[in-house]
Amino acid sequence: MADNLPHKDILTDPHLRRAWIRQQLADQGLTLADVASELGISPQATYKALLTPSRRVEVALAGHLGMQPQELFPERYDEYGINIAFRSPRTDLEEV
Repeated sequence: MADNLPHKDILTDPHLRRAWIRQQLADQGLTLADVASELGISPQATYKALLTPSRRVEVALAGHLGMQPQELFPERYDEYGINIAFRSPRTDLEEV
C-alpha cells in the first residue's frame, strides 16, 4: 500500500475521494484532464469514472497515485481484487 494512502473514510466517500484524487494529482502538477489526454479520452469520461466504474481510468488514476485500483475504489472490487462491475456471473454452480 502506498505511503500516501488516505484515511479509510476518504476512500469510502465518493465526494471526499474525488477531492483527494484531484489534490494528489495537483501535487504532481497534473489534472484529471491531463489523465484523460494520456488515455486519449474526453475529460468528461475521466470525471465520470470517479463516480461510475471504468477499469481503464481506475488503473491510470491509481497508477499516478502509487496505488492499486482496488485500494482507490474499494467498493468496486471484491475481496479477491476482481472488479465487480466487470465480473461475469457464475453459471456453473447449481443450488444444492
